[in-house]
Amino acid sequence: MKKYFDHPEKYCIEDTESGGEITTPYETAYFFVQYGKRTINNDISIVVLYKDLTMLENSEQQHWSSYEINNCKIDQGDDNFRRFVQRNYYGEFVEYSDPIKNLTIAIDLMNKVCRKNLLFKKNKNMHLCPPVENTQKAYCDSCSELYKIIGPDNIDQNALKRILFEKWNMQETELQNKESHRPYSCNQLFKLLEDRLMGNNKLTEVIDQIKKSRIDADHKILEPDFKNQNYTKQFYVICKNFVVLLNQFSGAFRSFKKDC
Repeated sequence: MKKYFDHPEKYCIEDTESGGEITTPYETAYFFVQYGKRTINNDISIVVLYKDLTMLENSEQQHWSSYEINNCKIDQGDDNFRRFVQRNYYGEFVEYSDPIKNLTIAIDLMNKVCRKNLLFKKNKNMHLCPPVENTQKAYCDSCSELYKIIGPDNIDQNALKRILFEKWNMQETELQNKESHRPYSCNQLFKLLEDRLMGNNKLTEVIDQIKKSRIDADHKILEPDFKNQNYTKQFYVICKNFVVLLNQFSGAFRSFKKDC
């Protein structure tokens, strides 16, 4: 999948936990592949429909053939792959879990609640995708792209200040370091807002967790790892945790506005 995710200008990918499809935006070139995701040997592997492969050019068929897996240990309780089979083989209408799409929806909801003080500048990152390999390096790379959409570079610092000024009547001096008198960073402002609104910093802690993996991706030489770990599932879990906490944050902000 790395070949396709690395070139969003060439390929359109609809990706979920159960699978998806790859197409091309070019009318002159036919390319269409449906795929499912199945847990094999404790890794998320791609399962492609044979009829789609037969329609591809020979070079593309060879590309997919080179990733054929032997000696498969299949997870018989794989609910995500079960949904793929139900939809594509039995024609049933089933919903796929899509944590990245849900992230976009949660960001849109937060901005809708904030109205004029939009917290997030953008709601998606075209390069954001789950790990393309079951390695810590691929996991950290995905977290790096995730941090670009949920981290301080995509949060409007002035909007945070306006909310704290308007809703809690805070003064400029309260938004700076007591010793150095330097203004709070975007991270510090968001943490303060969450503490005032939620009485905890669970959302900030998840953002910091993603930030740590982003730093590892950008600044550490990550050695090859051979852990019996599913990094794709781990990435989806952290996305889901962020979405749940951001939705709770949005709900609390909406309720707070009604009480004011």
